Amino acid sequence: MAGYLNDIGFKDKLFIIGNEAIATELSKYNIKHTGIGSNAHIYPDPLNYDYKTLLDTDPEVRGVVVAYDHYFNYPKMVLAATYLHNVKDCLFVATNDDSLLPTQKISRAVIPGTGSFVSCITTLACRQPIILGKPNKPMWDILAKLHNLDPARTCMVGDRLETDIAFAANCSMGYSMAVSTGITNEAEIMGHVEALKAGTAAKGVQNYLPDLIADSLGQLEQLI
Repeated sequence: MAGYLNDIGFKDKLFIIGNEAIATELSKYNIKHTGIGSNAHIYPDPLNYDYKTLLDTDPEVRGVVVAYDHYFNYPKMVLAATYLHNVKDCLFVATNDDSLLPTQKISRAVIPGTGSFVSCITTLACRQPIILGKPNKPMWDILAKLHNLDPARTCMVGDRLETDIAFAANCSMGYSMAVSTGITNEAEIMGHVEALKAGTAAKGVQNYLPDLIADSLGQLEQLI
């Protein structure tokens, strides 16, 4: 995301729904920002805060970025919506739209991913953001430019079919490898294969099929 903003020449200030890692990356490009972290000191009681008359916005903000944020709350929703509706040509960018974090194998808890925050702000904004993360191509464009990457000589490794493996297909990478250490398992992949054979597969599911399947990244050397 920081590389993308630098690439398009963004020099203004951002309102960030995100975490400190984003601040670290933005600082490399001297991009100003606000919003990261807890805002409990400003809104100790979000229910009874008078947003209509007391809301304090930053006049320098010209863009909104949505990423993963443990401190996501109602005041941040209000601020993001206010900037997106009132700042002319306000930039609207999301790092990714993953629905869940991969905890299913170790816990009963279902942990929302960045996509839950993005969906919320998208509803408020009444428009779609630029989504940089997998499976969208902007992420590859930035990485390829920064590191002079050749897609034909690139292998994408990931544990989620609809993001990681689809990313490889969308960016014309030479290879993709699914590992069963997170979301994806071999049974799910073979289910898609059988559905394709039977003609019952959902549209675009062929992009979810990896070239290689492994139990873990440790098998990469054997597969090479």
